[in-house]
Formats: sequence, structure tokens, C-alpha cells
Amino acid sequence: MLQSLRSEIRLFFDADKAGATATYRTLEALSRTRLKVRVVKPLVGVKDIDELYQTKGAAAVTNAGKETRGAIDYILY
Repeated sequence: MLQSLRSEIRLFFDADKAGATATYRTLEALSRTRLKVRVVKPLVGVKDIDELYQTKGAAAVTNAGKETRGAIDYILY
């Protein structure tokens, strides 16, 4: 179903342990698809995307979402 919606997915989870676990689980599930998956680099100076939005606005969230790594790069590093 996701394949018909978009050819690339960006994962933007929290940078804590729970977020890392969610990222790995989601990457595993999406590895069985033909979707291009990118992982947004962990945020620095804020605890999560909501705090980034609340303190710096929508443009900061958009810009943060552009800073990505491929799934394999994320897993290896």
C-alpha cells in the first residue's frame, strides 16, 4: 500500500533509545519493499521534532528533514 503513495520515505524518530529501536524495526519492515528509505539525522539541542517545531518553527523542521542518511549508512554507523 505504501508503495503506491510515495517512492521515498524519510524516518524522523526521536534520538533517544526508543527512537533508535523504532528506526531499526521500521527499517527491517521496509526492507521488504522497493521503497527508498532515508533516515533523518538525529536532532541536536532539542529532545524531539515537537520541541524543534515549538522553539524554531516549521522551517527548522523542514530543514532538519533534509539532513538524511541512507538506511545502510544508518545501520553501519
